[in-house]
Amino acid sequence: MSIKVEKHHEHYSFQIPVKVILGAYDFPLLLGRLGFFDKFIISFDQRQEKVSLKRIIRR
Repeated sequence: MSIKVEKHHEHYSFQIPVKVILGAYDFPLLLGRLGFFDKFIISFDQRQEKVSLKRIIRR
């Protein structure tokens, strides 16, 4: 799947693997990490309901 992350002057596009569950399930859905979490430092602020992403620059 192609995804875009954009805010103000920052724009990132990349491909991530996706699996689809067809049928009934008895567990909470989970956002995968492969292809997304390895590209950003991610902070969750539950109280303010905010997610912050900081791009990791690999050299």
